[in-house]
Amino acid sequence: MIISLQSSLGIQFGRDYLLLVHLKKFLKEIALDCHKMIQAPPDLAEEESASYCSREISRFIKENTIGKDSVWVGLPRNYFLLRFLTLPLSAEENI
Repeated sequence: MIISLQSSLGIQFGRDYLLLVHLKKFLKEIALDCHKMIQAPPDLAEEESASYCSREISRFIKENTIGKDSVWVGLPRNYFLLRFLTLPLSAEENI
């Protein structure tokens, strides 16, 4: 019997797809447990997109009995604003 020490769920939101990947860490290796690429329906309205993704993620978690404690999300660059900050050395020590 092999015991999984850790598990992670990766979620990537694409323009017209949703990619879900579940990895498990064992003593000496990391293994792909399951994955699924979900194409968005072509007639999906923009305002329905969030609820559709939420339902599909919940279904994937339930079907594969995945814990919700370690989730990673990948977003396309056009979904967020990135700003670099320059901090004084004294502030960097407290981070």
